[in-house]
Formats: sequence, C-alpha cells, structure tokens
Amino acid sequence: MKLKLIVFACLALISINSNAKKKCGMEKQAWKLALQTWSFNHFSFFEAVDKAEKIGFKYLEVYPGQKLGNGLEGTTNYDMPEATQKIILQKLKEKGLKIVNYGVTNPTGKEEWETLFTFANNMGIETIVIEPQFEELDMIEKLCKKHKIHVAIHNHAKSSIYWDPNTVLKKLENRNKWMGACCDNGHWMRSGIQPSQGYEILKGHIRSLHFKDMNEFDDLEAHTVPIGTGKLDVRATLLKLKKLNFKGVITLEYEYNRENPDNDVKQSFEYLNKLSKEIL
Repeated sequence: MKLKLIVFACLALISINSNAKKKCGMEKQAWKLALQTWSFNHFSFFEAVDKAEKIGFKYLEVYPGQKLGNGLEGTTNYDMPEATQKIILQKLKEKGLKIVNYGVTNPTGKEEWETLFTFANNMGIETIVIEPQFEELDMIEKLCKKHKIHVAIHNHAKSSIYWDPNTVLKKLENRNKWMGACCDNGHWMRSGIQPSQGYEILKGHIRSLHFKDMNEFDDLEAHTVPIGTGKLDVRATLLKLKKLNFKGVITLEYEYNRENPDNDVKQSFEYLNKLSKEIL
C-alpha cells in the first residue's frame, strides 16, 4: 500500500512539473499578450472579439471609434452609455476576454478626461494609452492618482511630439507611479530607432507595448508584416525586455491587409507564443 502511495505521489509530482514546463514563457515573465482591436478596424468590435477568441487571445486593447455591431448603435468611444458598457462586459465574460488597455485616445478638456477615467473604472481597464499635449500632463497625473488608473504615453513616428523616446522619458521624470510609457516599436522602426535602444532609454517606465514587425527599417512608409517575417529581431527584443525586467502588457498590433488580416494576426500570435516558450 505504501509503495502504491509513493508511486502515486511521484506521478502527481511529475504531472505538476510537466504542467509548469508547459506554462507560456510570457506568463513566466508576468507579461499579458493582448490584441489591439485596431488590427480588425475594418470589422465591428464584436466581430473583433469573436476573432480574438478564435485565435486564442485572453486580453484586449480597445481603441475608440470602432463600430460596435451585434445590433448595438454607437462605437467603442469612452462616452458610451453605461447600459452599453454592461452589454460589452457580459459579452467579454462569455468569451473569456478582458479589456486591459484602452487607446490611443486624447480627450479635449478636463470634463472629457474625467469621462474617460470613469469609463475605464467601469470597464475594469488597467491602463489608458494616450498622446496628450505637454501642458495636460499635470492634470492627467492628478486624475491617475484620483481614479487609481494607469496611463501610458504612446509614440507615433517622426513629426509626432513623442516620436523620440528621450522626449517621453523627460516628460515622465518625477511623475507618480500611475504614469508610464506605451512603446510602439513599429513607429520607432519607421523613425530609424532600434526598439532595444528605445526600451533601454525608457527602462523602469514601460507600462505596455504596441508590438509589431515591419517590412522596412528607417522608412516612414514601412508597414506591418506577420511577426517574425520582417526586420525586427524578435528573439533579441524579447530577451531585452526580460533583461530590463519589464512587467506589463504586450499588445499585438497589425495594420496591413486590413480586409483579411485574420491569418496574419494568428501567425503572429502563434509565433510569439512559440518563441517565448523557447527562450524565456
């Protein structure tokens, strides 16, 4: 009898260790892999939700302005009625999905910013992704502390005010813990900035990522391609993030082949999961 118990215990331990080994590399790093619903911007929000679930995502970053669909009027803008918010939350619960980030968005005036933060609270959103004017940062910092919601400053490519990671760093200096950066490596690559260089500059401030692979480097006309097929050294980039002890959301964003992006998004999702299991 004792021998049977010992064998059973050993088998259970092997099973536990086996399951631990199967744990996604990103999960080991406390990274959440989310889908930016902009990847399906030629479809309704509810269509994007269905596609995300089918691919295997558990987390979403939702952008403002996407038509809701499914018989609902309006868009995913933060001023939607509370009744609509509840319908969306119920749909997400049924699909096993959660909105962790919202953006990129830039309200006008304090009242609209208040509406945005209230919306984020209602929806359980952890981080609002923004590109505000410099003079708005003090106000936003106070709203973050009041609502206990994070914001992450996003960068577009050259000509936008935050394209240089040094500018983002300067604007985050001496800010409270609720404010950080959303690093868009695709726009950095368009602007001739190596992602690892940008991450190094903003280390300790990175709250989330817009993660892309690009067909060209240092070309403002470059476009996204399935992750692992372009100019990004994905392996080195993930290892750099690990080295910097990044903890947060990696939002997969795809901006090309907009009429039929499903296979490219799925390929990117599977590649990132597979690679992260191998190297992290």
